[in-house]
Amino acid sequence: LGAARDWEAVRAAPGTTPEARATTAYYLGLCRLNTKDLAAATRLFEESAKGNNDEARSASIRLAELLLKGTDAAKRAAVPDLLAAALKG
Repeated sequence: LGAARDWEAVRAAPGTTPEARATTAYYLGLCRLNTKDLAAATRLFEESAKGNNDEARSASIRLAELLLKGTDAAKRAAVPDLLAAALKG
């Protein structure tokens, strides 16, 4: 919980670049995943996956994992694209 609070503070800091926000979204998503807040983790991984760095690729994999565990078939259909994005580069 302390780490999540710290990542929230980094995201809220004035002057945080969009790239830094996407990166911190990944790490905050991991915190939310560890505290079993799957809805928040999913939102954060979705945000981070839009980036173009290592964290974005990792977020795509984590997001694919969460979607595969879900019951929504339409959301599971996005998994191949997420995994392809994770392997890009």
